[in-house]
Amino acid sequence: MLTARDSIDDRVTGLDAGADDYQARRISDSSLDTRLDVGNAAEELKLLAASFNELPSRLDRSFEAMRRFVADASHELRTPLSVIRGRRTSRSRRNAAREISRIALGGA
Repeated sequence: MLTARDSIDDRVTGLDAGADDYQARRISDSSLDTRLDVGNAAEELKLLAASFNELPSRLDRSFEAMRRFVADASHELRTPLSVIRGRRTSRSRRNAAREISRIALGGA
């Protein structure tokens, strides 16, 4: 058993022992629907677990908003870029036609 006199490293190492068995470790970006089983925990722990269980839902909403923003921004940028490319191509063709005419007419 760890006490307050144990060093910080000893306490952290003690907490890490068996950490792979912790429910929270199984929650990742691909399993945001996983929640902690609260069971018969003390009231403060229940509140903490309830708050933690709300976190993945908030993260999921944030990820979805970010995906929607990126999709919308990408769509909005495509049109102006297409216009710019079209104008550049048109200008290049006009310049090329002028150069061909100049050369054909023997002008400098």
